Amino acid sequence: MSLTRLQHCLRCAFGRTTAAVALLIAVEVAGCRSQGPVVGPAVAENSGPPASASSCTSSAAPEGAEVLYSPELAGCAVILHKPDSMPKATMDSAEVRRRFDWIRTIPNVRELRIVSRYIPLPTVELPELRRLDLYSDASRDLHSLKQLPRLEHLEVHIYDHGCPDLAIIGELSQLRELAVTGATCKSLAPLGRLGKLERLDLSLVTTHDLGVLRGMVRLREFEIEYSNLVDRRIEAPGLLGLKISATDENDRPLDLADISGLHTLESLELTPGGAVKSAHLLSDCSRLRRLTLQTYGAPELLDYVSSLPALEYLDLSHSIEISANQAPIGVISNLPALRHLVISETILFAIEDWLCGERVLERLEVVQDFHPPEDRALEAVRACRPDLEIVINELPGGRGRRVSRAAAPVLSGR
Repeated sequence: MSLTRLQHCLRCAFGRTTAAVALLIAVEVAGCRSQGPVVGPAVAENSGPPASASSCTSSAAPEGAEVLYSPELAGCAVILHKPDSMPKATMDSAEVRRRFDWIRTIPNVRELRIVSRYIPLPTVELPELRRLDLYSDASRDLHSLKQLPRLEHLEVHIYDHGCPDLAIIGELSQLRELAVTGATCKSLAPLGRLGKLERLDLSLVTTHDLGVLRGMVRLREFEIEYSNLVDRRIEAPGLLGLKISATDENDRPLDLADISGLHTLESLELTPGGAVKSAHLLSDCSRLRRLTLQTYGAPELLDYVSSLPALEYLDLSHSIEISANQAPIGVISNLPALRHLVISETILFAIEDWLCGERVLERLEVVQDFHPPEDRALEAVRACRPDLEIVINELPGGRGRRVSRAAAPVLSGR
């Protein structure tokens, strides 16, 4: 396993699990916004009036299970962890029924997250379920998905290079968002039947090609990081957002020529990797509103950023190796629509004077990469731009932030 793949796996495993644990405290259980009413069959035994916070409780919930209320989904969310008493092995069907039959007593279960790789998918009818997250063992037998007619969001995370039953997933006619990560599949063809799919994540997937994307006419957002593909062409009509690693699992550099429809993209995120081929094609992204460059060794990409007239959001904080003497002032100053800029502290020192002179930028995020942090430039910008919202990321990639001004315009976008 390459270093980049290992980093991504750790992020998926621990980052997602940590987020799920945080849900138990912050009631941030929805994860994705409801896509509106969905037509489905008659509701079964756990249906009834809309759930409330008080109804999302269960005295029968075993160790390692939590039930919360999701205001966004207007229903209950069940989160399953592996309790200390559970062995690190897949349970047999009788044990599954014994442990998870209590879920039937919860009204309007809209979300189920299994955040342990040792818990299989319960064989419980949940006709109101909208979101389901599965890890490893839970993805081995997906026949229970046939009992989830209203499912809109599905995540299947594989750690052993297996392939989930894509034929069953392809039958989920209401599915709008899908993530299948870490899988090794000969073909993705069954996913072509998902006529309502709008978001797709195939990160860490090993397969031959992405030809299935051609038939996904409603697909708007696609993510693929550290994949292993024989044919790496991306042909997705109508795609608006793309997140892709600059190198694949075999350290082959991304070639922008492999991506058709660049001119329709509104959001592009290049995650860590080396040089990028056909960098000049970035200038074809004339509709691009959001751009994140986390590549290294590809400074030529900056030469084409200034040709993006619609760009509102630009993130260079973890990207191309830019020293204080090579700051992209010429690039940034030629972006008339730029409202939100994310940079490192190193770049801030070089563009301090420009920030004090311009009046279009509304939000500035600074990643402090000096140790200890150097506040002189920040204080100078605060003094000359009291109207500018300034956000500090104290650690690279971290989420702990200090905001310099409470009320400030924030870029609206995807």
